[in-house]
Amino acid sequence: MPDDLNDRLGQMGVVSILVVDQADDALRVGEALLEAGMAAMEVPFRTPAAAEAIRLLASHLPGATVGAGTVLTTDNLLAARDAGAQLC
Repeated sequence: MPDDLNDRLGQMGVVSILVVDQADDALRVGEALLEAGMAAMEVPFRTPAAAEAIRLLASHLPGATVGAGTVLTTDNLLAARDAGAQLC
């Protein structure tokens, strides 16, 4: 993990986990979390909406640090990377 990302995560202290069935829900929750000062977010690959949720968060919330969780396959890893996840 790059030092700057490691430093940011250390300063945030909390990583919010967003499990969503609809990708748009992640964006609404992510906006509220960011407004509350909780910029670290993880979207686990537990629903089909995960990759799209990561893409929306990464592209619409530049102040957020967006990660992917429950990455169990190479396809999950590639989808997370392609969607803009900063960590897996």
